[in-house]
Amino acid sequence: QNGIIGITVDSSWAEPRSESADDREASELAMQFHIGWYMHPIFSKTGNYPPVMINRINALSQQQGFASSRLPVFTPTEIEKLKGSSDFFGINTYTTSIVYKNDAQNSGNFRIPSFDHDRNTIGYQDPTWPGSGSGWLKVYPKGMHQLLNWIRNEYDNPPVYVTENGVSDRGGTKDVARVNYYNQYLGAVLDAMAEGSDVRGYVAWSLMDNFEWRAGLTERFGLFYVDYEDPTRKRSAKTSAKVLAKIIETREIDLEYLPEPEVFIPEPGAAMSVLVSRMLMIVSLAFALFKTLV
Repeated sequence: QNGIIGITVDSSWAEPRSESADDREASELAMQFHIGWYMHPIFSKTGNYPPVMINRINALSQQQGFASSRLPVFTPTEIEKLKGSSDFFGINTYTTSIVYKNDAQNSGNFRIPSFDHDRNTIGYQDPTWPGSGSGWLKVYPKGMHQLLNWIRNEYDNPPVYVTENGVSDRGGTKDVARVNYYNQYLGAVLDAMAEGSDVRGYVAWSLMDNFEWRAGLTERFGLFYVDYEDPTRKRSAKTSAKVLAKIIETREIDLEYLPEPEVFIPEPGAAMSVLVSRMLMIVSLAFALFKTLV
C-alpha cells in the first residue's frame, strides 16, 4: 500500500558548556546515550549500540563486579535485522540542556549503577533563556538547529519528521510567547534544511489543551483553548492557531502577523496583576498627597 512506518524518540540537544574538549565530549556522550541508544542500531551503517555505550558500560560493569556487561548484547542476526528497519527518523523535541562531564567524585550524586552514572554528564539550563508554563521547558531555538545537524551528520541524513514540538503556558488565548516559539523553532528547522537536513514534516504539539502528565490540566500546550469549566469543553482558536494556519497556507513565516484570538481569554493572574498595579498606584498617590499636607 506504499505506506511508511517509523520510530520516534524523545530528543533534546545537549549543548556543550564550552568549546573545551571535555565539554564537547560531554555533549557527544549525552547525545549517544539519550538518542543513539535507540537510533544507532537502526540508522547507523554499523548497527548495534553506540560504541561509546558498549565500551563504557562494559568497563563500569567489570569495575562493579558484574560477570558481564549490564548492556545486553545483540547477536549478529539481530544487528542486521535492526539496521534500516525504520522508514523515517522521528523526533519529539521541546528544549535544550547545557551539559558537562561528571567528575571522578561523582558530583552529580548519581546512583551507582544507574543510567545517569553510565552516561556521566550533568545538565542544566541557562536561567536567561525564556521560560514557559513548564519548569523544564526553556526556549532555545538554536537547539533545534543543532539537533537536526547532529542527526544529519551522525546517521547519513535520514528522512526526519518532527513529530512533536511546542511550548506550554498557563492559559489565555492571545499566546504571543507560543507564536514567537513556533516562528523561531520553524525558522531553525528551515536553517537546518538549507544546510541539507532532509526534514519531511513538522507536527505542532498540540492541537488543543490536554491532560499533561503530572501537571494535569495546569499546563496548556494547545493551539486551541479548552474551557474545562464548560460541560461541552468549548474550544477556541488561540492566536497561535491562526498564525500556524497562515504559515501552512502561505508556506512563509510572517514575523509581523499577530491576529486576535477567536475569543479573548486573559492569562490566569493577569486580572490580579492589573488590580495590584492599580492598588499600588492609589497608595502612591495617597502617600504623595499626605506628604503635601504635612
